Amino acid sequence: MSWIIVAIIVPVPLFHLWLHAILSFWKKKPLLFYIFVLLIWIGTFLFFKPIDVISPIFFTPSDILIAFGFILMSIGAILVLSSIITLGLKRFFMWAVLYPQSVQQTRLISGSFKFIPHPAYTGYLLVALGNFLLSGKLYLALVFIFLFALTPIMIYFEEKELSARIHE
Repeated sequence: MSWIIVAIIVPVPLFHLWLHAILSFWKKKPLLFYIFVLLIWIGTFLFFKPIDVISPIFFTPSDILIAFGFILMSIGAILVLSSIITLGLKRFFMWAVLYPQSVQQTRLISGSFKFIPHPAYTGYLLVALGNFLLSGKLYLALVFIFLFALTPIMIYFEEKELSARIHE
């Protein structure tokens, strides 16, 4: 089960970084962006299943760590779901970036965004940390570090693009 969670969340920063790296290209060919995303997701599912099997155990989790891991994952999942509900599917799945004319351009400060600027990203990080604490597998620690390192970069580019889009 750990590898499925990882395969879902690890590509998220990659999608965002590639989206912003060549945004003008993706806006001209948005269908290609979604094909790119699908291919990366398929690749991560194929990559992480065998990694999960061969990954060494970094530590054996205690009952307290397992409980804490479940709590973190639950809070993380709630944050991601609340972000999807508040943003709506068009904004959450980057449709608003690729087709800005199709969605009213505004900075959301309602729902979970009232308390946390990027609830989905915070949720991904909590899910990744909880996933690691549940199993103690080394690759899950590396996944958390990867997400923790790339999330601020992803936020920077997203904020920059959103500010430009709102002020156009």
